[in-house]
Amino acid sequence: MFEELKNEVYCLLLKKNSLSLLFLSLLLLVLSSNYLLYHSPFEIHSSSSNFNGLVLGSILDLSLVVPLLFLAWQRKFSWKYFIVLMATGLIAARFIIPIEYLSSFKGVMWLGIGVEALLILFEISLLFMLAKKLPDMLEKVKTSSLPLFIFFLLCYKRKIL
Repeated sequence: MFEELKNEVYCLLLKKNSLSLLFLSLLLLVLSSNYLLYHSPFEIHSSSSNFNGLVLGSILDLSLVVPLLFLAWQRKFSWKYFIVLMATGLIAARFIIPIEYLSSFKGVMWLGIGVEALLILFEISLLFMLAKKLPDMLEKVKTSSLPLFIFFLLCYKRKIL
């Protein structure tokens, strides 16, 4: 009985690890294929009618597919993390795809930079809010006789801080 349970646990762990390896392999494949597409010794003819489609496909790969594969590999699914990874993918697209190919997609690239800037401003505003409340928090901690961890849990529950 115990041996069967042990084998099932090993099988589940192996499945979990093999699935992670699959997502990592796909992630690396998408990244390397997009990099090699623009930086290989073979030239892309910019006069081709499907050229904008090729660049758009690379932008979608780097801003949607790569973040989804990264989240699947890391097993951390959250919208905030996905949006940050999307913006990072748009910025990475700017470095992977040469600028002459991105001329008709400049707005999309600036969107990625804008989202990153908004997230940084939001985090800075959180730091300022913390700095504003920190003196009151420290004063309440000093006057309390409760242990620090219990005090913060109590304040969180009462929404005092």
